[in-house]
Amino acid sequence: MKYLVLGIILLLPFSSDLSAQTCFTRCAAFAEYACENSDYVGFCVGFWGCDAEIGAHTCNKSPASLPMGASCENNSQCATNKCEKNECVCKNNSDCPSGVCKKPLFKKNYCK
Repeated sequence: MKYLVLGIILLLPFSSDLSAQTCFTRCAAFAEYACENSDYVGFCVGFWGCDAEIGAHTCNKSPASLPMGASCENNSQCATNKCEKNECVCKNNSDCPSGVCKKPLFKKNYCK
């Protein structure tokens, strides 16, 4: 079991095997919210967005997740769990029919 360190003294169990039913949280100063539905989770210190993949927790995602190329606002809306520049894109090679997900710097991920 690995641990994700949040803050100075808080240790949360964290599995490196993140399934499609794993969601994350975002922190705005002192309030932590679930990325999938913006529900208040609790107290946090700092700032991080949904793309930071912090605060892993099990969630019930809609089976109708958005396909690649669809418009999105956060990772949890996409079937691939990756939203870049308001578009669902590939995250892993397995997301692409060709088996290759390109991840260029400063540009959106894409299937080659």
